[in-house]
This record gives sequence, C-alpha cells and structure tokens, in this order.
Amino acid sequence: MRMVCLSLLLALPALAGEPRLLSFAAGGALLADAPAVFRSGGLALAPLEALYAAERAMVQDGDGRLHPVLWVTGEDMDAGVVEVWVGAQAPVGPDVSSFGSVRMQVSGRAAKMTEAKESGAFGLIARLEGLPATGTSGPLHDEHGLFAGWHATRMVNGQSISFAVPPERLDQMSRTTRQTIAKWNSRHDSKKEDRKSTR
Repeated sequence: MRMVCLSLLLALPALAGEPRLLSFAAGGALLADAPAVFRSGGLALAPLEALYAAERAMVQDGDGRLHPVLWVTGEDMDAGVVEVWVGAQAPVGPDVSSFGSVRMQVSGRAAKMTEAKESGAFGLIARLEGLPATGTSGPLHDEHGLFAGWHATRMVNGQSISFAVPPERLDQMSRTTRQTIAKWNSRHDSKKEDRKSTR
C-alpha cells in the first residue's frame, strides 16, 4: 500500500510548479499536503501543523521530485512555520524580497500589505488584506515572484486576521535545532499534555 501511494505521488507533478510538503502516518497514509518554499542550504519552510502526527515527510519540488525530510531544524510557533532539512541536492528557493512590498501573492491570490509594525513576541509583522482568514499558512511572494515572508492567521479579539511574517524573522529560527520528525512530534505531544495539566 505504501509503495502504491508513493508511486501515485511520483506520477503527480507539484501543483503549478510550487513546492509542497507531503507528510505521512506510520501506515503510509497521506496526512497533509501543504505549501512549502525551498531556502538555500537544502532547507525548506512549511506550515507547522503539516508535521503533526507524521512519521515521515517529503518536500516535492516544482518538477515533481521528492526530497525526504531528514531533520526538523527550526520552528516559529507564533508564525506557524517549521524549517526542515532535505539535503544538499534540493533546489535553491526563490530570491528574497525586501520586506515592505505592498502587493503580495499567497498561493496565487493577491493580497495587500498594510500597517507594518513591531508586535511583541511576533517581532515585525504586517496586516494582510484581501485574503480570506481561513487559518491556513504558507509562503508569501511579492509581485516579482520573490520570497517575501510567511502568511500566518491568528485570532485577535475574536476576529481572524491575516499577517505577514518577514524573512528576517524566519532566518532567526534557522538551524536552531536538529530533530527527527518523530522526536519533534514527541516533544510537541509532551508540551500539549503539560498545557492540559495546568488548566
């Protein structure tokens, strides 16, 4: 069954040439298919929740090639993003834009960035307008296709609001840890249990 799932994935090109993170349960079932973006040095960024409960994961590049996730190398819980290392054979991602471009693209949808400011633990963030605040997260690109940060959705005063997290903040989390997916999930499970016991 696992080989059949992998064969089907190998036959499918990445959607619109965009990288995707594919995570799998212990039995081989597909758990998540989420947007990703390659960075230099064999690194990739993906939504944090895409790795929850996963036994293994791969990043599919724009040509449909699969790159197994070898390590979880960083995370930003507030931004909802995880950094993974897939090895030196991975393609280099898009060039980085300067944070501040007004027009953005999130999964092909246009967004407008407004109100860039410092915001506590979040660091520098900006509001994104023109997007449905659905709770999804993913890479941001400017009007020239350059990587411009990460899209995060958070509840503020009972309202779901979209934010842009700059590349500089994501660089700060880079290579701050080195864990297998199983160890990373085990650590997150223990944190969830600690939070439950304090309620």
